[in-house]
Amino acid sequence: MSRQKNQNKSDAHIPEPRESISNQASQAKLNLIREKTLELEKIKEMNAMSNGLVLLFGDVADSMKDLSKGAEGVSKIMENWDYVFRIMSMVNPEANPSTPNPTVVKIPSHPVSS
Repeated sequence: MSRQKNQNKSDAHIPEPRESISNQASQAKLNLIREKTLELEKIKEMNAMSNGLVLLFGDVADSMKDLSKGAEGVSKIMENWDYVFRIMSMVNPEANPSTPNPTVVKIPSHPVSS
């Protein structure tokens, strides 16, 4: 009888094959769920970063539009500079080449012998 009790006790510690297969399948499923959960978290992070990039590029596009408008303004100003300088030369008598220069300095090309 003591043998039977010992045998019953040892049988209780040995898992049946069905239980170990079931436990292995459950463990594999749990591991798969953990992997997929981590994957989902990473995808959510990537989605948030992508949305941030979309906003950033939208801001860059707006800035480029502003810069192009500024460049157009500078272009128009530069086109007028020639006209502005012509007007200034007409108004400024010192810059007008039609008035003769009252002072002429002659520099001898040969040394003067004394």
